[in-house]
Amino acid sequence: SSARQYSKAVDAKHWIGMRVAMIEGDVKMMQGKNEAALNHYQEAERLAERYGGEGNRYQTAPRIGFAMLELGKDHQACRIFRMLAENGKVSTGRLYGEYGLALAAARAEATQEAVLRLKKIHKEIGRRGSGNVLMGLANSLYQKILSGAPLAAESTDGRPPRHETAIRAGA
Repeated sequence: SSARQYSKAVDAKHWIGMRVAMIEGDVKMMQGKNEAALNHYQEAERLAERYGGEGNRYQTAPRIGFAMLELGKDHQACRIFRMLAENGKVSTGRLYGEYGLALAAARAEATQEAVLRLKKIHKEIGRRGSGNVLMGLANSLYQKILSGAPLAAESTDGRPPRHETAIRAGA
C-alpha cells in the first residue's frame, strides 16, 4: 500500500510503520482474516520495539491477544492479557488485560460468575470510548462470546472445549 511505502521513506519510519501495520491488522480483523491480522499486529510490535516501544505494549498487545482469542489460541492470549493486567503504568492497557482475561474465562468456564465479571469490565472499558477501533474489536469478541457464536478453540487434552451454552442460559 502507499501508506506502507511512505512509512519506509520518512525519518520516523518505525513509528509510522508501526501504526500502518497496526491499522492493516485492524482491517484484517474486521474482515475476519484473523491470522493475517495477527501477523500485522506482530509486525507492528516489532516496529514499535525499534523506536522504544509503546508503554508496555498497551496498543499492540491487546490486539494480538484478541486475534489469538479469535484463532482459539487462548493460552497464548491469556499470557499476553496477564502481562497487561499486571501493568501498573498504563491504566488502559491494564483494563484491556483484565478484559481479555474475562473474555477468555467467560468462554472457557461458561459460568454465570465469569459472564458477570465480563459484563462488569465491558461496562467499565466502554466508558473510556466506544468509538475507538480497539474497543470495536473487543466488542466483536464480546458479542460472539455472549451469543455462543463458534470460535476456534484450543484444547490441551484433545477434547473439544466446553461450549457456551451455559453463557446463553445465564445471560
